[in-house]
Amino acid sequence: MKHLKKYYKGLFLLFFFEIGMATSLSGSTFFAPVFHGDLHQRILELTASIEQYPDSSELYLKRGTLLLEHEDYAKSIVDFKIYEHKSGVSDVLQINLCKAYLKSDQLVLAAEQIDGLLAKNARSSIANKLKGRIFVKERNFKEAAIYFTKVIESTTKKIPENYFELCDAYERIGDEQNLNNSVTSIESGISELGDLIVFRVKLVDLYVRLNDLENSLKHQNRIIEHFNRKEKAYFKRAKIYKHFGKEKEALADAETALEIVKELPARIYSVQAMLNLMDEIQLFISKIKP
Repeated sequence: MKHLKKYYKGLFLLFFFEIGMATSLSGSTFFAPVFHGDLHQRILELTASIEQYPDSSELYLKRGTLLLEHEDYAKSIVDFKIYEHKSGVSDVLQINLCKAYLKSDQLVLAAEQIDGLLAKNARSSIANKLKGRIFVKERNFKEAAIYFTKVIESTTKKIPENYFELCDAYERIGDEQNLNNSVTSIESGISELGDLIVFRVKLVDLYVRLNDLENSLKHQNRIIEHFNRKEKAYFKRAKIYKHFGKEKEALADAETALEIVKELPARIYSVQAMLNLMDEIQLFISKIKP
């Protein structure tokens, strides 16, 4: 369960956390954060409404959806089943049941729900995405890649997550051909959505895995050019150089990163994250300095 949560939330959001915000190389912001209300309070309010109107199937569907968001999967399934008993099967119900079953590791039941939806609409992007995620959890990454490809082909709403999920499926197959497929999926994301930093970050890591120094540096250099604050980007390039055995270049970049940190205003330099970064850079330098 924890691994899946990391995969689906971390896969995309971790890149944004590392960079600080999702921006394109042209400087535009890709998205703004969305904050939710108090889920627990909203669930309590719906529970009170259900007590007042126990025959309302829609109230059970709404509460089940909130319970799903609240990660109370067993209770959400109960509400969805009550809705199904009262109102029958619907696309929304099958999607929500699949999500709840998937989150609670009931993969056979999750597949049953989403296969029913795909039988009605084979081009449903949400159904194909959930089917791909079921295969990921089953560690069948080749099949997962097929369904994540269908998501990209069938949806009109292009979002980075779709390209990252396809990339991750290829990457986890593990061979060189599929690592190259991972690169292609991210390059497709750039083509569709623009030159987002998160795509460049991923390309750097992929090219390092492919032992391609030239392209690793090409994309890391673009990242360095983009940011006003460059200490982390220089340190990342130092690590790339060290990985490829170029310790002279690695040392130069690490020392540059350290100087940038030292020149930061005191209010920034003195925060724990910066102090930790400085310690990490100094340790890195001590290991490679002649």
